[in-house]
Amino acid sequence: MDEKKYETQKPMMYDIKEHEFACGKQNGRIQFIQISPNVTLQYCEIRQPHEVGPHRHDYEQIIFIPQGECDFWVDGVPYAMDAGCFMVVPPNAEHYLEAKGNMFVVDFDIFTPKRTDRVQSKRICDRGHKNWDKAITDAVVKESEE
Repeated sequence: MDEKKYETQKPMMYDIKEHEFACGKQNGRIQFIQISPNVTLQYCEIRQPHEVGPHRHDYEQIIFIPQGECDFWVDGVPYAMDAGCFMVVPPNAEHYLEAKGNMFVVDFDIFTPKRTDRVQSKRICDRGHKNWDKAITDAVVKESEE
């Protein structure tokens, strides 16, 4: 049996509090982090009232809700989600999130393969993490800008 060879890579640590937020949809904010050559992380906070945005893409998407409540619509079917729920959305399925109430729902999205249509959120501070490597982060940002 052939053994797969793995390249040793340095772990890459990110802290949401170190990255700039961009205004997302109405009553929301968002960050994008290109966490590896294969994965994009999206962090969102959103609450009502907001416009929903049905869309589809070629990427598999894992949604994790650590806080709040929402309906996550996939191909016309609403799925009630609250803190602790996660879902895998297959590529090309029409989907969108609809926040419930005026409390923020927090939504972590993991896309694979890496989304080339997302630019990494600007890093605005270093909170003293020992394993942060600016050269690696800068290389990922540069790659996402190309």
